[in-house]
Amino acid sequence: MSIFLPRSGKLRLINSVKVQAQATSYDQAFQSYLSTLDNYRKQVTEFENAKTFYLQAKTLNQKERVRLETYDMLRSRDELLNAYVIVLRARLMETPDHPGNEKGDIVEALRHEYEWYELQKNIYNQSSDTIEMLFGESKITEDHYNQITAPLVYRSLSTLAYSKFLDAKIRHENIYKVLAEKVAGADASKSELYQRWTVDIINEFQTITNYELEAKTLRENIAKSPGSAKSIYDRFISIVNNAEESFIRLNGFLHELYYAVR
Repeated sequence: MSIFLPRSGKLRLINSVKVQAQATSYDQAFQSYLSTLDNYRKQVTEFENAKTFYLQAKTLNQKERVRLETYDMLRSRDELLNAYVIVLRARLMETPDHPGNEKGDIVEALRHEYEWYELQKNIYNQSSDTIEMLFGESKITEDHYNQITAPLVYRSLSTLAYSKFLDAKIRHENIYKVLAEKVAGADASKSELYQRWTVDIINEFQTITNYELEAKTLRENIAKSPGSAKSIYDRFISIVNNAEESFIRLNGFLHELYYAVR
């Protein structure tokens, strides 16, 4: 099981999650996540140390210590997953909406997920569960994460990346609209030159639009094929990254046109 971190921005477990998570800002949620992550890492280290001592001595006392450390580690893992889903949801809620980039269903699904992990961490019984029982109960979490949470995480991350892509395109379009008005009123002696430059700019916008449409389709396929979510997401990110070169080139074109017509 792996945890996915948001690619940008900032991620103490929140009590009364149903109430507090609704009003938690991304920065607050991120700090809570970091605290929970530190605790999880500490619990994993303590579990590994206890396991090492047990394998060396194999005493009943060492076995009991491993059992207790297993309990603490599994609970802290579920708390970490709860905190991660909360921070991902908070990030989405602070992300601007764009046509074709609907996030409402994802936000709602993430709410169900952090509630699930908040309940799931309580299935472990510190006093009566054997190590075998603890890991058997842990399998429920692992299966749930792989089948439901992970595909939802990929949908969330793709929504964040796609939103940034659209933001960048809109900013460039707004700049071009201003420059196009200046080109239309330019001196006749520069008209043909500016027309050639305009064609190159429009072609670059079209290239970016092609990337946008391809990325949009892949993003939608994550929800349609959750079993292939990771591979689809990887292709989606590849498309978004490929578009960066076009954005850089377009940015240069717009700078040239700006200094020419100002």
